[in-house]
Amino acid sequence: MTHQPPSVAKSFTWRHLIPILVFAAGLMAFFALGLERYLSIDALRQHRSVLRAWVETSGLLAALVFMAIYIITVAFALPGATVLTIAGGFLFGSIWSTVLVVISATLGATILFSIAKTTLGARPARGCRGWKQASENMH
Repeated sequence: MTHQPPSVAKSFTWRHLIPILVFAAGLMAFFALGLERYLSIDALRQHRSVLRAWVETSGLLAALVFMAIYIITVAFALPGATVLTIAGGFLFGSIWSTVLVVISATLGATILFSIAKTTLGARPARGCRGWKQASENMH
């Protein structure tokens, strides 16, 4: 095992906090506006005929709006991804829903990862070095 020189630490800038502030503002807005009531099985049951009619008449636009909502839900770690997955199957069928959900979940998770990476940088990795070295010494 070779010893590598420590990397030069980046200085802290307030710009790094912008993503986490947007994340926090999005969470607060979601709950302050009471939007969680729309991400429920009851809401899906109550509005199913309107949603199905809109999907049938809107086609691609409905799929894109569904994906945008799913991406935002995952990126802001909002409760309701399970309900959205069920709604997608109900509205688009199992095949198309699977495609839309997988793409949307991946994009949302990528955004969430980017927020964490931008905000925290290499700090978590540096904090885990001791654990990694301890686990390597055990073998």
